[in-house]
Amino acid sequence: MKRFYRNIVTNKDFKELSIFLFFVIVAFGFWYMQKVSDKDDNAAEQKSIVNEEDVVMSDMSLDVPIHGINMPAKTQLKTFPSKTRVSFLVDLKKIHDVKVTDFDVVVDYSTLPNDATQAELRLGKSPSIVRHVELMPTSVEFLIEKR
Repeated sequence: MKRFYRNIVTNKDFKELSIFLFFVIVAFGFWYMQKVSDKDDNAAEQKSIVNEEDVVMSDMSLDVPIHGINMPAKTQLKTFPSKTRVSFLVDLKKIHDVKVTDFDVVVDYSTLPNDATQAELRLGKSPSIVRHVELMPTSVEFLIEKR
């Protein structure tokens, strides 16, 4: 029996077959791990797709009046144009809940340089149900009237 075992172990063909089988088993292991990993990734993608299908976003725009904040007493800010277009995304189910009065577009008097003719617009407030809010234009010309 020892002699039979010694012949098999020392046989060159047996060593080559053993090495080949070892690499085949390792390759199969990597292939199987990749298949299991792909199944988990597909499940995660399907879950996120389902969640994204629940919320259908719609693009919406409103013309919102511009007003001044931090104005001194007896002064009034006039902007040209007097309104700005506010564009945003909103859930299609909640599109009728968004109103012009939910937005506040302002020019801050305290940040204006003395010789400025252009003012940067700032979004003072917006509803929590909207995403990706953009102002167009982002700056306006203005006049300050003293009463």
